[in-house]
Amino acid sequence: MGDYKWHFAKTGGSDEEGLEDAGLSYFKSDPHHYIARETIQNVLDAKDDNKKGEPAVVEFKLFKAPTAEAIADIETYKTILTENIESNNSNPSAKTFFKNALRKINNQQLDILCISDSSTVGVKDINKDRGRWHGLIKMKGKGSQQQRNIGGTFGIGKSAPFVCSELRTILYNTKNIQDESAFIWKSIFTTHGRPKRRGVGFYSHVTNDDIGEIYTNGINDLKIRPSFINRDHYGTDLYILGFKKPENKQPWNVLFQRVILNNYFAALYDNELRVVLTDEIEERSYELNSSNVIEMMKKDYAMNKNNKNIVTNFPFLDAYTNSQNKVVEQKIEGLGKCKLYIKLDKDYSKRVAYMRLLKMLVFHKQNPRLSSGYSALFICENKIGNKFLSTCEGPTHSDWDKGWNPNPEKAKTLLLRITRFINEVLKSLIVETYSAETILGGLSQFTYNDESEVPGENGSQENSNNEGDDDGFELEDVILEMNDLDYKLPKPSSKKNRKRKVKTEDGSDAGDEPGAGSGGPDSNEGEGGDRPGVKGFGELEGRQDGDWKIKKLRKSQYNYKCFQESGSNDYKLVITTKNEQSCQIKFYANGVDIEKNEEINLVEAIDVDNNTPLAIKNNMIDGVKTTPNPKTIRLVIKDNRKFGVEVELYA
Repeated sequence: MGDYKWHFAKTGGSDEEGLEDAGLSYFKSDPHHYIARETIQNVLDAKDDNKKGEPAVVEFKLFKAPTAEAIADIETYKTILTENIESNNSNPSAKTFFKNALRKINNQQLDILCISDSSTVGVKDINKDRGRWHGLIKMKGKGSQQQRNIGGTFGIGKSAPFVCSELRTILYNTKNIQDESAFIWKSIFTTHGRPKRRGVGFYSHVTNDDIGEIYTNGINDLKIRPSFINRDHYGTDLYILGFKKPENKQPWNVLFQRVILNNYFAALYDNELRVVLTDEIEERSYELNSSNVIEMMKKDYAMNKNNKNIVTNFPFLDAYTNSQNKVVEQKIEGLGKCKLYIKLDKDYSKRVAYMRLLKMLVFHKQNPRLSSGYSALFICENKIGNKFLSTCEGPTHSDWDKGWNPNPEKAKTLLLRITRFINEVLKSLIVETYSAETILGGLSQFTYNDESEVPGENGSQENSNNEGDDDGFELEDVILEMNDLDYKLPKPSSKKNRKRKVKTEDGSDAGDEPGAGSGGPDSNEGEGGDRPGVKGFGELEGRQDGDWKIKKLRKSQYNYKCFQESGSNDYKLVITTKNEQSCQIKFYANGVDIEKNEEINLVEAIDVDNNTPLAIKNNMIDGVKTTPNPKTIRLVIKDNRKFGVEVELYA
């Protein structure tokens, strides 16, 4: 028969789990952003094909419920939290988290954010060892293709809601098209208790088979189902227990609204998605849908287009919907049918957005092929290309990079074909935009066509492809009419001497103070040796014999978010690199009172994870160990100003 109870399996001497779970760490920098983004992708994955023409409906609803009803067997749950406090005596941050969680559930009422969907198939194959239920509830990381769908979801993204729970506990409920129903509680804690038990546990229907295998199955007993669960149609409910509101005091619904509009504008406009935002505590409710998406985004763009701290993606929606836009369709080898939508506008920032079949924005990047302003949207609209592009996305679905694909060389080739398609279309518009471009007649043949860039990466010669031996320039035979010109001596221009750093034959670098020599082995502070050379690099010390030169990393090799802490003048940097690196980190900023980039003057840098100071050398953080797991650094800067911070890594 089995029992309904909390079950955390014994570790049996295997790995132990801390509070900083790898799957959760990806979303800690901006948890509310990822909740809205990831959960809607899961809903679009589960769209019911039998309901053609109907949008998938998602409702985000904040409400309060009695704590004793929201959490099953609450006394046992309190005991488990206490065991987690005791097992984390040497980890202050984890201990504080569990103390706060215990304090939270001693309140009579609990804040709960419910994410519900309709016009979907629900979570199928309940309590089976494969399928979507197993992929969502039990599988750690990305499961088999049967556990996912066209969005490539139920990987790490399913962990995002736990980051916004002050209890690290989610209640799932579903009714599926197989006429199955079930609900289950899941918590992600730390290794705890005696004997030691795992950090992940469930309140479920616990049973044993003949050989002693333990099963934690979903429950369908209505007697113990919380009264706030009320589903009579196919779909899924996800309840975030102890919902953590945004730290910046911004209303949660306003933050979610911006994320949804900026990422799903195409799906909303095409009536493939409808979103309801309800706050029962504040007594407000409204929709985002095909009839108001243009108006809402256009208004937001008019208010915030000059605010560098607020992202507004209306120009991409304008490219997709405006009757004066240009649409180019092409079948790209290996990807199938793709489209590029372009809207010319002098105020737009020359950026291209990238989407695939679900019509969720993956990323956008600048492409200055035209000197006049424009906005463009690239969409791969077929299942073959969609499946391939999903394998080029990282856990946060925010880029396409060959490094995520199991066949990087093939991925590099196909991603380069996307870039070539976009560049060729933009190049074809040069003639149309003659007056805006101010290109001299007959010179458009010499336009530089940088095909080294692939979507999601900064262009470099390393990304160039030998396909067709195209080096990026097109030089056509052309006859130009030649006329004599009156030569005028140009005015002399003052030009500052630029400092460069050179490598000597024996492996040592040039010195740094202005000097006549090359900074060989006998150089001293950049005074140089006995060979003619160039000036040094300023205050940076020349490297010694045998040292290597540091190299600037491509932006595709790292992700970061840098923001000012609420109520403080300090900044926080959260950064990950694709591989383990020992890096130097340099910071630049656009100040709110200036137009050009300036260097940020660092006073102090603290590794938040272990509360230790980091070395600052030549105004760069030196010797930072970075990995695919997020590292958080607190920055103290000299100037008490607000900056939009840009980061460069050297390794």
